[in-house]
Amino acid sequence: MSRAWWIATVCWLVLIEVLTTVPHPPTFGAPSGSDKVAHAALYGVLGFLVMRATHRARPSPRSALAVLMALLVWGALDEWHQMLIPSRSATVGDWVADAVGAALGILAGTLRAPPIESRSA
Repeated sequence: MSRAWWIATVCWLVLIEVLTTVPHPPTFGAPSGSDKVAHAALYGVLGFLVMRATHRARPSPRSALAVLMALLVWGALDEWHQMLIPSRSATVGDWVADAVGAALGILAGTLRAPPIESRSA
């Protein structure tokens, strides 16, 4: 479990929390619903980083599911937190986008991890 992966993970979590604390985020004329892509991208990177930080070798499906569950809880807490910010809201759609992104990032992190080395006698 590389220290660099943990540092990157914590920095990314801080970035997500800073972005979700901005009271009136700029939309730059983006089409309606495009925020879902941003949610999925942010949580996709987070899922990838968490997998790389927590696993040196390819994780078991059970381990990947545990990471997904943790990120689902984090995403729900993040959505709840946004209800406390003026002009922000919590939506199930945003949480679903977080979940889809996290799942894809976890999958990418799992596939990118080296296979478990076979132990020889």
